Amino acid sequence: KKKTASLALHTIATTTTQATQEPTTTMMMKKSATRSAPTRTTLTWLLLVVLLLSCCISSTMARKTVSVRLEMQLDENPQDTSWEIRGPLPRIKIVANALYDDYTGMENEVVEERLELEQGNSYYFLLTDYMNDGIKGGTFRIVAEMPHRGDVILQEGDGEFDSGMAFTLQIPYDVETQASI
Repeated sequence: KKKTASLALHTIATTTTQATQEPTTTMMMKKSATRSAPTRTTLTWLLLVVLLLSCCISSTMARKTVSVRLEMQLDENPQDTSWEIRGPLPRIKIVANALYDDYTGMENEVVEERLELEQGNSYYFLLTDYMNDGIKGGTFRIVAEMPHRGDVILQEGDGEFDSGMAFTLQIPYDVETQASI
C-alpha cells in the first residue's frame, strides 16, 4: 500500500508539472515531507544507537579510577564503629563499607582500608558509632593516591562526634589522566 501511495503522489506531481509550476512545488513539498518523516522504528533505532554510544563513552571514562585509602585510629570500642561510601553521586549505591562488629578485637589499633573510586566523581562518606560517643581519642583520614600528583588528603578529622558524621568526597583527576580525556 505504501508503494502505491508513493507512485500516485509522483503521478499527480508529474501531471501537475505539465500544467503549471506552482502546484508542483506544493506537491513536491508534501512528497518530501512524507518521504523524510522518520518512522517510529527509525527513531527507536536511532535512540538505541545514541544510548549505546553514551554507555560506551561513560563506561570508558568510568574505568579511570583512583586508589583511595581510609585510615582510622580506633578507640577502646572498635565494634561500635561502622562506615560506608555511597555513589558516585547522584546514585546512592554502597560501594564500600564496614559494619558494626567488623573491627571487634582491634582496640586502639590503626586500620587501613583500600578501595578504587572513579576520578572526577563525588561520593558520600558516612562514619557512625553505635554507642553515640564517636571514636574517643581516635582519628580518621581519607587519602587519594594520585600517581602523577602524590597523595591528596580528601578528608581528615578526630573521632569527636556523637552518633555519626557525613560529608561529600570529591575524587580528583590525576593530572595526566585528565589531559587524556
